[in-house]
Amino acid sequence: MNNKIILFPAVIKQSHSKTNKVPAEIRTLALALRACLNIATDDSLVFILGHGEAKTNQKAVENWLLDNYSLLNIKFMSSPLEEITNDLETYLNSRLMMEDGSC
Repeated sequence: MNNKIILFPAVIKQSHSKTNKVPAEIRTLALALRACLNIATDDSLVFILGHGEAKTNQKAVENWLLDNYSLLNIKFMSSPLEEITNDLETYLNSRLMMEDGSC
């Protein structure tokens, strides 16, 4: 008698990173936001925007976008880059002010 358990492809667990891919629209918008706001490619904003799993500013901006906007909301904005750039700039300024005030 064969005691081996065969897992079917639908049952095999996939890693978290492969199942939660960032949509291309969000990735592209995050790149554009970084360019508009002159955000470096390093990890300087990871602790302000990210959730701990982000290792770069790009990923942190993507996480911020996913936390604050749905793709549907973005698609219905008249000028999403301008609106979201203003929102991100306001958010960063408010967070940086809190950081400066705590010193």
